[in-house]
Amino acid sequence: KQTLGRARRQRMALSLLLGPDGDFDSLASAREQARSALGYERWDCELTSGAGLPPDAVHLARLACMSGHELYALALPPTCPPRPAPIEFVSPSNERLALLFLRTRLGDLGAHEAATRDLDERLAAFVDGSPSPETAPSAVEATPPPKPSFLGPLARELGLNHATRVVSVGGDRGLVAARALQLGEVVVSVPLAAVVCAHTCCVAEPWLSAALDAIDEGEWTANLRLMVILVRERRRASKSRWSSWLDSLPQAYGDCAQWEDKYCTRLPAALYWVRHALVAEIDEFLERLLPELCVAFPDLFPAGPPSSSEWRWVRAVVATRAIELPLTDGKSEPALVPLLDMLQHSPRSPLEHSIVGSALELRALTPLSAGASLTLDYGSRMGGAELL
Repeated sequence: KQTLGRARRQRMALSLLLGPDGDFDSLASAREQARSALGYERWDCELTSGAGLPPDAVHLARLACMSGHELYALALPPTCPPRPAPIEFVSPSNERLALLFLRTRLGDLGAHEAATRDLDERLAAFVDGSPSPETAPSAVEATPPPKPSFLGPLARELGLNHATRVVSVGGDRGLVAARALQLGEVVVSVPLAAVVCAHTCCVAEPWLSAALDAIDEGEWTANLRLMVILVRERRRASKSRWSSWLDSLPQAYGDCAQWEDKYCTRLPAALYWVRHALVAEIDEFLERLLPELCVAFPDLFPAGPPSSSEWRWVRAVVATRAIELPLTDGKSEPALVPLLDMLQHSPRSPLEHSIVGSALELRALTPLSAGASLTLDYGSRMGGAELL
């Protein structure tokens, strides 16, 4: 009776794991149709004591974590198959989400060492998969260049521990492991008060909340609020609490918004108009929204709205360096984390970040050797590399 009770509880918990909910609500109907068409009766599967992770758990987790684009590109059989059809590897981002999702829920179940060990091995194999040339560990110089003067005080201010060091990666700065790291070890811990975001700035300046709330531009809203904050802090120069970090940022990016128009005529027609539409939106906010904000909130930009080059620069910083963090009532918003924004991008990142107490922690998903390149999955972005 006790054994049956345990099996029932495990099935219910796995149902919570694999059923699309929360962030997936907008695609719930499409996911349900895909699950049924692929031959899966439910969103759950049963764990057997001493056995590894059931293949169906991985397949269903991939389906539950698919983006809208991936879901609608999924080829469904014309008729329901006699047995559930496997859902093979979809994309690096999907695989990462699915494996982390499974690991979280397995941790909630507990007492399933074989399944947990199997999942850890899958994560390690995924992280060790062929990385892109831009993030390959071989791109890390054997001898790191001298650290710029800002890194010492900034690292002390943010509590950056000795598990990382700054090196040159593919011509840009990046972070590598300064020593061997174990599975689950905290690599870096940054106080939330040091994160550049709307939440942090509004705590320090409560009046700013009304100005940021006045920005309502659909899917652009969150990024525009962060861009406004970045302009303000950059103009404060040495008076900004993030002055050392701001001084370290490049003045030019590969972001397509900073490309000169005359060079963009060489792009294929479709990409040219994608870039043209993006820049037109950015400029429209500059010409319409920011002057309105300056009138309603004179203290927002005492020296007047930003210039076109300044506005495109902050857009490039946000587009290439921001990550999503659940900072306000569990809702995610884009944020810039000084020093962590030096992590190179890779969908096969060996790290995961989470908020623990009053700090943002970066943990190792798999054991890492000294000198290993530390990367982060920033998500899908339309940057210069994608347009080229």
